[in-house]
Amino acid sequence: PFTDMAVALGYAVATRGADHLRGTMPCISSEDRRLKEIFGDPETLQKYMDNPRSIEKKGVFTALNEDGMAMVNALNICCFVVGDTRRKRLVVEDLAELMSTCTGVDINGDDLMKVGERITNIEKAFNVREGMRRKDDTLPRSFFVEEETEWGTTGISEDNFQKMLDEYYDFRGWDKEGIPTRKKLEELGLSYVAGQIGAE
Repeated sequence: PFTDMAVALGYAVATRGADHLRGTMPCISSEDRRLKEIFGDPETLQKYMDNPRSIEKKGVFTALNEDGMAMVNALNICCFVVGDTRRKRLVVEDLAELMSTCTGVDINGDDLMKVGERITNIEKAFNVREGMRRKDDTLPRSFFVEEETEWGTTGISEDNFQKMLDEYYDFRGWDKEGIPTRKKLEELGLSYVAGQIGAE
């Protein structure tokens, strides 16, 4: 089923169901400040990217990509023109400059990523309100079987998957059930959402 652990996690947590255009689409540049703060330098990040079977920081990477893609979708921009500077694609700061120029409002990359984070949290809160919890952020049982194939090892152990899910929830500021906390929602200016889902 899967060789890349980020793809496995991205499919499991996508708010509209398994979706390769959400957390698995690399729309964040390897030069991105947020990734540099986490990985230290582009070389370390590249080593991480070159090891798709590793679960290290896949929760963080998936969350940032989800927020980036939510923001790109809100701007109504094709996902194939954003991404890594090595492929001469637009990065978050480019989009912020375009938005500032078009609107006359001073917007930076962090502002745009915050828009994406707000979108992701609102979508998640809707799902939570409808009864979805951690048990729903998962994969078909057959995907939790690791197998050796002609393409390499596929599948993921359930233990590793749960570790990635914990990291993803923690980075997002959600509780262990995948429910956005009141603190996180208030930080995003979404206090009214916190009340609707009983966030603590």
